[in-house]
Amino acid sequence: MEAVKEITGKDVHPLVWGGSL
Repeated sequence: MEAVKEITGKDVHPLVWGGSL
């Protein structure tokens, strides 16, 4: 999840991983 946080520039909640990526 840390990798995604760096890419998006903000903390991504586990629930968002459902399809908001």
